[in-house]
Amino acid sequence: MDLTDHIDSIEANGARLVDCATAAGLDTAVPGCPDWVVRDLLTHIGGVHHWAADLVGNARDGFDSPAAAEIGSGPDDGALAGWCHANRDELVAALRKAPADLVCATFVAAPSAVGFWARRQAHETAIHRADAEAAAGHPPSFDTGFALDGIDEVLTVFASRRKGFEPATLRLAPSDGPPLGVRLTETGARVEAEHGEADVTVQGTAADIYRWLWNRPAEVSFSGDPAAAERWKKLRIRWS
Repeated sequence: MDLTDHIDSIEANGARLVDCATAAGLDTAVPGCPDWVVRDLLTHIGGVHHWAADLVGNARDGFDSPAAAEIGSGPDDGALAGWCHANRDELVAALRKAPADLVCATFVAAPSAVGFWARRQAHETAIHRADAEAAAGHPPSFDTGFALDGIDEVLTVFASRRKGFEPATLRLAPSDGPPLGVRLTETGARVEAEHGEADVTVQGTAADIYRWLWNRPAEVSFSGDPAAAERWKKLRIRWS
């Protein structure tokens, strides 16, 4: 996927997210996010979109900002959907206007800061679009290519910098994509070329493995030691 694909994905998935959230109702529980109702989902994504737009648009060199401090708060219920639409549009516009040589803070070193944020927000938006769909009673789906990109993103960005994994080796074996080896360590996770036996193999479609890595309901199966897979699941996915 390229920069344009990621930005287009934010636009489309963000619109779908708000539509499904509105259909579900603000007080409806969000499957896969046990502590949230739909109101919390919209408040989160609207705040994250505004923060990322501010970070990119103002070429901020750190993550702390007034927009960052506002994540988790939003307008009254009647204005919430419109606020989310406006903040998504703000993010899309900031990414499309950003220069190719943009310099701003990123979670990991990246060849392109604007490319990093377009990809990061594409997957943030897509997984929460799936949350909104689930709340509305619609089965979430992902294009295979997008899901494979998301598997790589969650492993190489989130997991590479998340400390505290209990040691384990995982083999991710999507039925519609190439297998990956993943080594979990106390200092983070790293993707490795396939080599011999892993503690556990996780099988399913790329879309289901993508959802599983995000700790969302997914139709995956395990061969080997299921406890090794649980070592991934013990960590809550938080990007800060």
